[in-house]
Amino acid sequence: MRAGIPQGGKISPVLYSLYVNDIPKTHKTLLGMYADDTAILAKNKNHKYTAAALNQHLAKLDDWFLKWKIALNVNKTEAVYFAKGRRKYKPIVKIKTKRSPGLSKPNILA
Repeated sequence: MRAGIPQGGKISPVLYSLYVNDIPKTHKTLLGMYADDTAILAKNKNHKYTAAALNQHLAKLDDWFLKWKIALNVNKTEAVYFAKGRRKYKPIVKIKTKRSPGLSKPNILA
């Protein structure tokens, strides 16, 4: 292990909390964290605004990942778009210049 927190250790939850304490936040999005999962939420009537807010936050997170040597598995990262009615628009969300795949049935821990 070159960077990160050892799994299964007694002090690991505390170390993890300290490790992610400075994770970037923005006033345009809401950041929700549970265990090692993170969700970024944006809400607006204008779908272009939500896509821009998400992409700005993801760009800040990408810089943070580089700073702390965190490897993001883009293949396990997904974007979910919720809308009233049957809207066909899906915002373009980019992570490390790759589009995040859409998702038909999200696997969200609650």
